[in-house]
Amino acid sequence: MQVAFSSDTMKPFRILLAVVLAASASLAHAQCPAKHEAMGERLFKQGGASYRVQLCWNLQGFTGGSLLVQAYQGEQLVAETTVPMDVEGQVRAIRFDRANYPLSDEGAAFPVLVETRSHGATFDQYTTDLWLFTLESRRLRKVFSQNVDWRFWVTQCESDCVDTTETKTVVIIGTEKSSQGLHDLKLRTRGKTTPYGRDETSAQTVDQTTRYVFNGEEYEQTP
Repeated sequence: MQVAFSSDTMKPFRILLAVVLAASASLAHAQCPAKHEAMGERLFKQGGASYRVQLCWNLQGFTGGSLLVQAYQGEQLVAETTVPMDVEGQVRAIRFDRANYPLSDEGAAFPVLVETRSHGATFDQYTTDLWLFTLESRRLRKVFSQNVDWRFWVTQCESDCVDTTETKTVVIIGTEKSSQGLHDLKLRTRGKTTPYGRDETSAQTVDQTTRYVFNGEEYEQTP
């Protein structure tokens, strides 16, 4: 027996098939190499082209392992780099920053936030570092790495009591450029330090600005 389907009857099936195929393509995009965990992906515009960048984390034992960053145009892998997760403490999260960092006229860098925790019998510390990656002539490299959020306090005071410190840093794109065309960066750090055992009225304000200039390979702090 043959059953005929009208175009109206088939329409829901076509929609369902399209959804399934789109979901399959999305899962394919999120796939990372063996022993890597997908940490996220984000779309970027650079030099008039669109790139999909994904993060793949390879955790190795008790160390931070390594981070694989891959840039795609459509389905083609155009650049990738693997960097060690040389961080203090335990990695809590790896994700893309939602902000844009236009380091050059060609487009924004690829910003990654690495959150860690380091703690012991007498202290606890939470930090967030900002990593910036650039894509130049199909070369992907990390050009910047600095702390943008730091919280430290002691849980037990022995002979070496230390202050409680909380700071946050804002990255400002400067107008000056290096000879390679990358803008200088100004880091505005604000926060407070409170002596151990004292209340908030004893806190001292932290407010400082540092300048970073691209030296051809990475950003370095200048006087």
